Amino acid sequence: MKQALCSAHKIRGFTLIELMVTLTVLAIITMIATPSLASALENQKLKQAALELKIALQQARSQALLTSSEHALCLDVAGMTQASCAQALQHVQNLNSLQQNNKTTLLALDSKVSLKNASATVFVFSPQGYTIEQSITLCAGARSYTIQVYMPGHVEMLQGNACS
Repeated sequence: MKQALCSAHKIRGFTLIELMVTLTVLAIITMIATPSLASALENQKLKQAALELKIALQQARSQALLTSSEHALCLDVAGMTQASCAQALQHVQNLNSLQQNNKTTLLALDSKVSLKNASATVFVFSPQGYTIEQSITLCAGARSYTIQVYMPGHVEMLQGNACS
């Protein structure tokens, strides 16, 4: 009887060695998964920023068509403000600040996302929805997305290669 109690007592828990081996295996798996998880998170932020830009461009075009007046979309880089974005509009001197705010959209990108070609940061849509054909490339880590805006206002998002 005494022997049965001793054997039942031994089965109840884990030994310190078993616990240490389990924690070591878990630590190794975590170290292997962490870089790929960080990369996936970075890629997701880039894709989200590209989608936000595409949608904002489509909304700016829709706003121009809806109001039958120019509408500008500016990326918030280098201290861009609503007033400086409004400078891209043709008749900006005739607009008060409220009208300027209604005719402009200022879009801030995630801090982890950079622009490959920072020259295309202002997009102006005419009352008919037309614009100048431009493209902008967003980069993060080893991936990029190019947003292509065509003259009739069509917006396309293309997955690119690594930014250099």
